[in-house]
Amino acid sequence: AQEPVLKHSYTFDDGTAKDVIGNADGLLKGGKIEAGKYITSEEGQYIELPAKLIKINTYTSLSLEAYIIAGKANATNTMLSFFGNKTKRMGTDFIFLSAKNAGYGLSSISGKNYSTPWTTSTDARCNALDDGLPHHIVTTFDNKVLKLYADGLLVDSTTNEEFPDNLLKNIGEQVAYLAKSG
Repeated sequence: AQEPVLKHSYTFDDGTAKDVIGNADGLLKGGKIEAGKYITSEEGQYIELPAKLIKINTYTSLSLEAYIIAGKANATNTMLSFFGNKTKRMGTDFIFLSAKNAGYGLSSISGKNYSTPWTTSTDARCNALDDGLPHHIVTTFDNKVLKLYADGLLVDSTTNEEFPDNLLKNIGEQVAYLAKSG
């Protein structure tokens, strides 16, 4: 029941990771932008976004959207976006969108669990989207319901009722990535 406002968008149309709506320009850490597409060909290539400027933990709801072509039968996870913190070697206080994670397309949010955040995450899943074909994937979250859409269809929806700390206000501001996990 709120007016949607586009805060950040990365179209890559000008050959850069410029935020065409806001001023949260991304920094390429490998990979390349070609014909309006960000292309990674090796593990470790990603775009770093200014998490402290984006301030995702001040939002009352959000949509994470991507047009993708993920490598066919990718043997590893394929992260599309990650916002949150890093605690030692793992992501914490996060929300992410992945084309393939543990065998599924996955959107996940977890807050205030610093030892095993995946055990208290609120997740929405679909079939892995690593078939080498174009896909449109969207996550929405309104601080209650996490929804995952693939190619225009609602494929999963779940609430944070079981884990009420999974709220946008609990998302960390340390890192924001495209094509990289926390």
